[in-house]
Amino acid sequence: MVMTGDIDPDVHKAVLKLDEAKGLSGFPGIVMVADHQGRIIEATEAAVVLQVGLDEDTSGIMAGLVARAHGTGPMNEPVTLSDGSVFDLAVLPLGQGGALVIGRASSIDRNLRDALIDSRQRYKDFVECSSDFAWETDAMGSFVFISPRGALGYDAGDLAGRAARDHLHERNDDTLPLPFLSLVPREGVQIWMRAADGAATLLDIACVPLYDQAGRWTGARGVCRDITEQWERDQILAKVRQRERLINGMIDSIRDATDQNELLDHAAKATGEALKARVCTIYRTDRKGVMAPVSRHGEALDKALSFSLCEAVNRLGDDRRVTSLTLGGDEVMIVVTRHRRGVNGALCVVRDKSPEPWNGEDQGLIASVAGQLGVAIEQIAIHESLIHQSLTDELTGLNNRRAFMDALRGRFGQALRSGRTGALLYLDLDNFKLVNDVHGHQRGDDVLKDLAGILATQTRVNDVVARLGGDEFALWLDEVGQNDAVTKALELLEASTILEAYSGDSDHPLGVSIGIAAFDPESGETLEQLIARADAAMYLAKDADKAGCAVAPPAAEADRKEQDQ
Repeated sequence: MVMTGDIDPDVHKAVLKLDEAKGLSGFPGIVMVADHQGRIIEATEAAVVLQVGLDEDTSGIMAGLVARAHGTGPMNEPVTLSDGSVFDLAVLPLGQGGALVIGRASSIDRNLRDALIDSRQRYKDFVECSSDFAWETDAMGSFVFISPRGALGYDAGDLAGRAARDHLHERNDDTLPLPFLSLVPREGVQIWMRAADGAATLLDIACVPLYDQAGRWTGARGVCRDITEQWERDQILAKVRQRERLINGMIDSIRDATDQNELLDHAAKATGEALKARVCTIYRTDRKGVMAPVSRHGEALDKALSFSLCEAVNRLGDDRRVTSLTLGGDEVMIVVTRHRRGVNGALCVVRDKSPEPWNGEDQGLIASVAGQLGVAIEQIAIHESLIHQSLTDELTGLNNRRAFMDALRGRFGQALRSGRTGALLYLDLDNFKLVNDVHGHQRGDDVLKDLAGILATQTRVNDVVARLGGDEFALWLDEVGQNDAVTKALELLEASTILEAYSGDSDHPLGVSIGIAAFDPESGETLEQLIARADAAMYLAKDADKAGCAVAPPAAEADRKEQDQ
């Protein structure tokens, strides 16, 4: 070889070109000739960078390569310079201890390869971090790839070749698209699958379809994330929120409701819907402590089930636990409601028999509702007691004047609309003051209570009886004429003869005077006129002969007498 070129005296670097006659002039790659000491004596232009690096190297890389080539024969060796650049070199031994070196710079290739490896590893890490497993299916929907960690409790190899559809759980909605057979990209598809232990597992799946070069669909590829625990937490949270809404709604109803039926009906409806019950019934205890249904939401119960429920509710006693039982083909859950004074009712829900029995959440919900319902029932009882007190005579238990007048307006209006008759009786005790004067007021109270008892037992359920005040009483008789009214008055007079035992003295026997006013709906008489006639008739009876009765003249005749006067 003939060497031509220039030598830079400052850095002792040669730029050498091989003789054109040898046919290697302008060779684009790296070609160098080194002597037995590893010094570069000839080089192509492309080898300048490598030559400079080797000249600056103090570790004798080239000398070592030349020596090893003469010892072992031709060799390939990667060389890394101090600046980090990498060259792949082929070293061929020459005569006189030298060597021919042919090479190429591999730094870019290595960097690209390293970057690719790093990128693939990074992608793999991202996939594994963002999902529980990756998968690929063929055109039959069978798994051809599962990421190494496996899936659904199976090893990766266990699922290879198995149809994805065979692992769907019964809870899955068959109407949803199956991502393992998807023809289009999908995200956020939730599928219930069966794990190796049979457990239902909810997967959140993203997938893309696969096509060959001819455009034929060949399967799908995607990643899955197990969101079962998240779904269960969401369900629990949803139930907690549902319970809060139900309780808050009931509290609002208790605060705002003006009618007890409205309040209890709302509570029954909200509870039944929250527990997905077919029927929800609310019971209240009566004065004897017996439970009776007062509100129901849902379908009507047959007599047998209704009777069984009443029996079951009344057997609870003071047991505060939620009771779950099966009656026929129905599942029932019952809990008593309480207030400070004790048990005041019960709450009962019924649903069709289910493979999943009432769970702790269901029991917690009905128990929470029962706690609020106990307060509501107590408030209703207090409200009813106040109404009863405002409309009831405390001493006798009969209607007071206010209640009687309210009821009388209603009955009078009904009589006008229906064209039916009725009668109003006013009663007043004779010589009652003497009883108090002689025997005391306690004895007088006994008289009033005994007369109230006579009126209550001698009248019908639909008749209205009241103590108007003092020793005055009133009685409305539905659908009777004047003759029947007189007959009833005579019966009352006969029954009241027992009151004579309370008389202040024998000269002033205790008795009752009764005024009778028969009502004719064709007369055009007003309620006020009817009351005035009954009151006037009562005074006629007292003036004529005490302990007797008097009948008021008909409304038309009474009007004429009033006009004549």
